[in-house]
Amino acid sequence: MVEDLENTLKNSDTYVKDMLKFYEEGWDARGIDDKEKFQARVKANVITTLTYISEVIKQFNALNLHPKTAHIKLETPSSQTVLFSVPVEDFTNKELLKIYTYTHNIEKTSRSDNYRVAFSIAYDNGALDSECLASEGFVKTHSIG
Repeated sequence: MVEDLENTLKNSDTYVKDMLKFYEEGWDARGIDDKEKFQARVKANVITTLTYISEVIKQFNALNLHPKTAHIKLETPSSQTVLFSVPVEDFTNKELLKIYTYTHNIEKTSRSDNYRVAFSIAYDNGALDSECLASEGFVKTHSIG
């Protein structure tokens, strides 16, 4: 069944054949322009996300909350996830709800076909495993506190 679908796609028209060929052969077959556009898009989106991270850190500070770290994960070229770690006492502080509201507004207002960011907050009681986060694709961008 899968072989039939694959054969149908490969033989259906030139566009699909070319598309499959490009992915099979990699970037060289797709052309340098495509690779450069991809890299430029990723870079622009990461810079945008880093700017948002800085804004959120300022909000933490304004509320007298103390994030420990910020991590970023590239989900797709246009989608990223940010994880902030905070001490347990900040995680249970009602002021943290204002951070959730702030980050939710960023998520909503910045969303487009070319960009999407999601924020999460985790408590860190000293046992947050950075190797585990790295294995999930997160890269530490900030050590804050």
